[in-house]
Amino acid sequence: MYFRDADAKPWDKAAKSYTKLELATEFLLIILAKGAVPVKTIYSEGATAWNVGLPERTIDRAKAELGIVAKKVGKTWVWELP
Repeated sequence: MYFRDADAKPWDKAAKSYTKLELATEFLLIILAKGAVPVKTIYSEGATAWNVGLPERTIDRAKAELGIVAKKVGKTWVWELP
């Protein structure tokens, strides 16, 4: 549980005033702040983030905007901040 460890509570009540892309961008910055995270974990936790749910396509768009790096570690794909 990478994301639930983050201090993300302020977004719970404010989530409706942000676009899903803005939320996805913030979500990725938080979840990747401590290092690389498996892609499956990112999508899974993004689906329930801030009680709004972030579609995989929106997370992918945020990934592109942030220039997040994807790499394979063993048999697992991970993302990390540049």
